[in-house]
Amino acid sequence: MTNKKNKKNKNKVLKEEKKTSQLKEIWFRLKKNKLAVMGLIILLILILIAIFADLIVDYDNVVVKTNMPERLQPPSGKHWFGTDEFGRDILARIIHGSRVSLSIGVIVVAISVFFGCLLGGIAGYYGGMIDNVIMRIADIFLAIPAILLTITIVAALGIGMTNLLIALVIANIPGYTRLVRAVVLSVKDVEYVEAARAIGLRDGRIIFKHVIANCMAPILVNATMSIAGTILSAAGLSFIGLGIQPPNPEWGAMLSGGRQFLRVAPHMVIFPGIFIIIAVLMINFVGDGLRDALDPKLKD
Repeated sequence: MTNKKNKKNKNKVLKEEKKTSQLKEIWFRLKKNKLAVMGLIILLILILIAIFADLIVDYDNVVVKTNMPERLQPPSGKHWFGTDEFGRDILARIIHGSRVSLSIGVIVVAISVFFGCLLGGIAGYYGGMIDNVIMRIADIFLAIPAILLTITIVAALGIGMTNLLIALVIANIPGYTRLVRAVVLSVKDVEYVEAARAIGLRDGRIIFKHVIANCMAPILVNATMSIAGTILSAAGLSFIGLGIQPPNPEWGAMLSGGRQFLRVAPHMVIFPGIFIIIAVLMINFVGDGLRDALDPKLKD
């Protein structure tokens, strides 16, 4: 009994060491990509700014409180990025807006990946009628342009943060469902899955622990890239008035508010636009680096 327990513990330790070794190898390959490292560093800075936004600048007294005597001020020592039409500091609003924009991207993609893995895993593993029903429903949604589908859902549900998240999630799930189904189909008949079936493991355990878990690389890379796309979609919806509503700070909403003052106060549009570009570009750099690091064909 003791020998059996020791053997089990030894196998567990070997698995953990193998996993650690794989993570180290991925990190080593990622570090070789200078753009990915730069993107990761800048992205971490933006995340830290979003997390500690309340400590950096006061929300009630600086971000949303109007100060009409200082409206439309250009960048200066007092207001590094200038002020908007209500005298609010643009830098402070960008800092708090980073919390909104980044959280939307992460939350939407996380929920979409979860449901995409669930539906795509079931469709790819079982096939037949279940596969046809799930994929035909996904095809119906995929036939509609994502931005148009999102606008339609938001218009139907009403304007608000929750409804915006629901609309973006619904628009993203079909793509992940198709992606996960494809990767499940590519590995569901390999030896280790057959072995898992032979020892009597439940289908749910096989799907998530042995099938999807062993083909997470394309899902992870696609999810990273999708965060950038989701941030752009949320900014676009806010720009046309269907996303985050004033006075809440969000980069797209700030662009929308500044467009009518473009001639007299271009800084109202320039700085939020720069941060959108930076966030999206850095996420794409990290996604490209992850793709190269996780692709076994690119091993030296």
